[in-house]
Amino acid sequence: HHGHLEAEYRLGLFHRDGMGTEPNKEIAYLWLNVAAARGHSEALAMREKLAAVMRRDELARAQESSSQIMGKLAVASGPAK
Repeated sequence: HHGHLEAEYRLGLFHRDGMGTEPNKEIAYLWLNVAAARGHSEALAMREKLAAVMRRDELARAQESSSQIMGKLAVASGPAK
C-alpha cells in the first residue's frame, strides 16, 4: 500500500499549496497526519511545520477530522494479518 501512502502525502501538499484546489491548512494537515501515522517520514516533518502556523481551533478541527479518517481507513482495510 505504498502507493496509498504517497497519495495521502501528496493530497496534503496539494491542499497546503492550493494545487488544483483552494489552499486549506486543515485538509492539508488531515492528509499529512494520515500519511505520517502510516509511516511517511516526510509527511511527519511537513505536518509539524504546518501545525506551527495553524491557529489552535484549526489544528483541533484538523486533528479530529484526521482521527475520523484514520478510523474509517482501519475499518476499510480489515484486521491485520
